[in-house]
Amino acid sequence: MKSMKRTLLLLWLLGCGWAVLTADDATPGGKSMTLDVDTAVALALTNNISLKETEITLNDASRNVRASWNNFLPSIDLAASLAASGEVLASPEASATADHWRLEVSLGATFSLNAGVVPALEQTKLAYEAAHIGYTTARNGLARNVRKLFFKILALKEDARIKKENMDLAGKRYQKARANFDNGLAPELDVFTARVNWEGRKPAYTQAVLDYRTALLDLKEMIGLEGATNIEPVGSLQTDFLTLDRDKIVARWLDSIPDLRLKRNELRRMETAKDAAVCGNLTPTLTLYGSWGTTVADPWNGASWDAGAFGVSLTFPLDGFIPDSQKSVAVQKADDAVARARLELQRLRTSSMNTVDVLFMRLEAYREKIELSALNSELAEKTFVLTEETYKSGTSELLAVANAQQELLSARQDYLVAGYNYLSTLIELEAFFDRTLEELTEE
Repeated sequence: MKSMKRTLLLLWLLGCGWAVLTADDATPGGKSMTLDVDTAVALALTNNISLKETEITLNDASRNVRASWNNFLPSIDLAASLAASGEVLASPEASATADHWRLEVSLGATFSLNAGVVPALEQTKLAYEAAHIGYTTARNGLARNVRKLFFKILALKEDARIKKENMDLAGKRYQKARANFDNGLAPELDVFTARVNWEGRKPAYTQAVLDYRTALLDLKEMIGLEGATNIEPVGSLQTDFLTLDRDKIVARWLDSIPDLRLKRNELRRMETAKDAAVCGNLTPTLTLYGSWGTTVADPWNGASWDAGAFGVSLTFPLDGFIPDSQKSVAVQKADDAVARARLELQRLRTSSMNTVDVLFMRLEAYREKIELSALNSELAEKTFVLTEETYKSGTSELLAVANAQQELLSARQDYLVAGYNYLSTLIELEAFFDRTLEELTEE
């Protein structure tokens, strides 16, 4: 009885899992759409929230560049005051003549100029350049992440199909063994062997369906679709082997990869920060100031007069030339930051070369695995067919058929995984150089 309940539970879970897979992870009341990889990329570039946040950062940096001229605007102030004054302890006659109002209005402007304004403007431009590199990298990276996830979903879907095919085949073999046993044509051991083989394939299939469904939800989030939208990914994992010239690609494209461009941008920002520290702490500051004011002794019937002033001052920060002073140390720290940035750029370039080597080694290894697993899959299929024929003729046991089927399943999965890994590594190569395969392979 317990065995029957367990069997019914497994069949119910299996039915639910297959319904999820074949119904495209359908949600009641949700709209359905067929999705290819190009459509998925286009939706992601339009709807992805993280990319929109990066675009806001780029727009902010662009606005800062457009408004950088405001470094040359003076500080302007307008002030006005109205006050009453009079005698506190005086005779009534005296206080009546002493009380009066006073209105004052003044306008002042101050403009300071230091050599540090030049590196400050350069810093603003470099910040925009870094934001632009970041946005472009994020946009291209999102497109390639969508492609990578999309092809993973296709692989998971095919993996679930292979597992279901093998599970159904094991189920048919169990039914046949059961019928043969009932008719006295097979021992009971064959029934139990077939049953174990069939039941043992169900959890793997259920897990495959779960992995496929989870990946679909990840794709929906990445491309900005509502959870109620049912999607059916369509496409192929087939790809041609590419001939890639490592040395040529490195010589042409390595120095333009996003990571190195950002690190060089950071080095230039450190250098301009050093220039700003030198200019701000060791060069004079020129200040122009002017003011105008009017005073009315009695706003209603009193006298008024105007006053104005203009001045120029030049300030020399002498403390910056004192060894180990605060300003002197600030300049030294800026110089150290530049030295560190240069070393980091050198280290990043070395590690980038190592990354290129790893990517090309992986491509070659996966290419060999595809060829070997294709051959192994063909041999495993022939072995399975021959083993089934010998079992039908009574010259081999059912366990041999189950083992041959398992070998065939493993061979097909190895071929599927090798194909996906090769395609995925090509996408990683594109992402690393921030170039399409057409650009990397062009003469």
